[in-house]
Amino acid sequence: MTTQVEICNMALVLLGAENITSINDNTRIAKVCKTFYSTTLLHILRSHNWNFAIKRASLTSTTPPVIVPVYEYLHSIAKPSDCLRIVEFYDYTQSFKEENGRILLNQQTVKCKYVRNDVAEADFDPSFIVCLASKLADVMCYQITQSATLVQSVQVRHKMDLAEARRNNAISNTPDSFQQSTWLATRL
Repeated sequence: MTTQVEICNMALVLLGAENITSINDNTRIAKVCKTFYSTTLLHILRSHNWNFAIKRASLTSTTPPVIVPVYEYLHSIAKPSDCLRIVEFYDYTQSFKEENGRILLNQQTVKCKYVRNDVAEADFDPSFIVCLASKLADVMCYQITQSATLVQSVQVRHKMDLAEARRNNAISNTPDSFQQSTWLATRL
């Protein structure tokens, strides 16, 4: 089971820095880790449809308080409290907007998939852990090393780790079926 400290230490190893024993240590390096960890994690989670972070829910606008949009949409549904980003709706193909913690759409009830923000480190995929550690190294690099050369090297490393993590995430699923659009079908 990987912990927040282990992920930070992986990042610190990439930077050639000393390891920490706790993110709450009273050291400069631990303070830098604490400053960047949560936001960097949310940034990476939001950037892709990670299988381990996906959740499904059925949402309805009848949940109090009922807020009706002023124009453009008929219904307003509260986003789930753990929703970081909507991935897709099931059986709803019309437009929607996310505004002020709510989802505006033209249907009263909707089923959706979303990326959740409350994923525990123990649930992370190993490729994601490597990707997160290299992104942490990227964002913490100059603060810890003051080396612009190392920043560039770590950024290249993160791009490769991100691509591999996304590839590993993709091969864990069967491909979505391809739906040929009516526009394309009429032109063929």
